[in-house]
Amino acid sequence: MKQVVVVGGGIAGLSIAHALINRTVNALDIDVLVLEQSNRLGGNIRTDRVNGYLCERGPIGFLDSAPATLSFVRELDLESELLPASETAKRRYVLGSGKLRPVPSSLLGVMRTGLLSNSAKARLLAEPLARRRTVADESIYDFARRRIGGEAADVLVDAIVSGVFAGDARQLSLAACFPRMREMEDKYRSLVRAMLARRRDTSASQSAGGPLGRLTSFSGGMSLLADRAAAALGDRVRVNTGVLGIRPTGNDGYCLRTTRGDDIPAHAVILAGHPTDSATAVHTLDPVAGQELTAIRSAPVVAISLGYTQYSIPVALDGFGFLAPRREKLRTLGALWESSIFPNRAPDGRVLMRLMIGGAHDPGAIELGDSEITGIALGDLRQSMGLTAEPEMVSIFRHRRGIPQYEIGHLERISRVRARLRAHGPIFLAGSGFDGVSVNDCIRTADAIAATVIATL
Repeated sequence: MKQVVVVGGGIAGLSIAHALINRTVNALDIDVLVLEQSNRLGGNIRTDRVNGYLCERGPIGFLDSAPATLSFVRELDLESELLPASETAKRRYVLGSGKLRPVPSSLLGVMRTGLLSNSAKARLLAEPLARRRTVADESIYDFARRRIGGEAADVLVDAIVSGVFAGDARQLSLAACFPRMREMEDKYRSLVRAMLARRRDTSASQSAGGPLGRLTSFSGGMSLLADRAAAALGDRVRVNTGVLGIRPTGNDGYCLRTTRGDDIPAHAVILAGHPTDSATAVHTLDPVAGQELTAIRSAPVVAISLGYTQYSIPVALDGFGFLAPRREKLRTLGALWESSIFPNRAPDGRVLMRLMIGGAHDPGAIELGDSEITGIALGDLRQSMGLTAEPEMVSIFRHRRGIPQYEIGHLERISRVRARLRAHGPIFLAGSGFDGVSVNDCIRTADAIAATVIATL
């Protein structure tokens, strides 16, 4: 029997394991084993119950436009647990000049918004005349400034990049982080033309460059997806088992040295964990690949969930939440109004919101104590929402590894690493450190990787 070992028990590793099993259901000569170095599965997906509040520690949901994710949900018999976001969640806000302002979803909305000055609006209207890209890999900020002007880049794009990646728009690669935006420029030579083209397409329900699909979670939170996937794998999963190194055995296989001190045989290896874990696993096999993987940075983030009585909130929580550009001088990256997005996230008469603090611009926040984190969050809510009441529930969670940062050169780096690993045989990379940070991104490549592994074996 040939054994495929998946290193990493996040949603990427779990979905790949399932894809492998489904493809080999009638093949008795292949088995699958998932190794996870921590004591739990699911990676950044985690849902906790705190005093009646349902607190998401990581992703709040996924967009229901991804066929691979929906297929995975069906395989796990979770369709009855799907929970679409409320219609009000389509409304999103950005803090501008101390006020919460709706994010415009059309050109007319852009012209009316109070987020931008008149000169910035005029510059944005000139977007079709913007100069073409002159470099192979461009930062998100440079792209935005070139196409829509510096002020719009500082207000809108800075906030979006902070909200999605907790990152620095001046360092992150457009091609790696927002490939659709680059594709639109290449195809239409203008974002405005791309928006107009999509408006003519009756199947396009979102603004150009925006997310396609409806945000969706599960009745019991996102952990239900990881828990059901892990349960279906049964004894094919080992927790508290990291990989310290991989060495070839000379018989078309490998030996994986684990943190438990034992050796595990494998005929194919899928590295689906954090880039630093993958670097540790391959450093003896290929030191250059290990160094490349170590160079992928992450932005640490602190998530603070706050529960309030409904009557104590001075503004209508009639949307997804808000993002805060750095020019607004808040330390929080923004707030999710979670009980407005999904029902049953808070007890009756209560509301739940989650703030994110830290990221690439404020990495030291991860070391702050709970009282300091709480003070920052409450001060920023006072400044942004006029909220002065004390919360009845506070729950803080630290993501020390945070969100992988796809900096300029990321795609070329991953291509080089994959080429080096291919030279050693069937060793593959997967997960949020490489091909996309969303839940959909992590699941999207599972079937293709499984097919390649099986064809190789």
